[in-house]
Amino acid sequence: MVLKQDADHFVFKQFGFDSKTLTLDNTSVLKQLKKSIPKEFPRSNMAWIVHFERISSIEALSADHHSQPSLF
Repeated sequence: MVLKQDADHFVFKQFGFDSKTLTLDNTSVLKQLKKSIPKEFPRSNMAWIVHFERISSIEALSADHHSQPSLF
């Protein structure tokens, strides 16, 4: 999960094979995503991107909102 705090800072939370939470800038969050996606999803060449508005914290997103809607 990536939460945009302001124009230049993001909170990156990885939970799965590795678990970590980092505060990063624009270029660092892209680098971290490029490293994390192949590690978490080694046999996949696509990742779902879901956009939510008015989220104040990453924990609020996982508790109060539904993730990606079903395609079927």
